[in-house]
Amino acid sequence: MVIGSSIRYYRRRCNMTQEQLAEASNLTANFISLIENGRKPAGHKSLARIAKALDIPISFLSRHYDDETVKQSIDIIEDLADCSERELFIIHSTIKGLKNSLRIVNFS
Repeated sequence: MVIGSSIRYYRRRCNMTQEQLAEASNLTANFISLIENGRKPAGHKSLARIAKALDIPISFLSRHYDDETVKQSIDIIEDLADCSERELFIIHSTIKGLKNSLRIVNFS
C-alpha cells in the first residue's frame, strides 16, 4: 500500500479531496479511494495522471509514508496554515537547521 498512502499524503498536502483529485486526473473518486486504501492497483497511466494532477514527479508516489507520518505531516501543515510568508521562512529555516543538527548527533 505504499503507493496508496503516498497518493493520500500528497493529495492531503495539496488540500484536495478525493473528488477533486479524481476530477483533476480524469479518474473516478471511487477509483482514487480504492487505490489509496490498497484495494486496487493503479496502472502506470493512472499514476501518471495522478502525479500530474498533484504536480509531483511520478517517482514520488513510490515513497513510503505510514499513517502516523501522514497524520503528523497534516498536523504540521494545519499548524502553519495561518502563518505569514516571513513566519514560514523563519520556521522552515529553523526546521532545516534542527534536522541537520539531529542528524549530526545521530538522533534521527
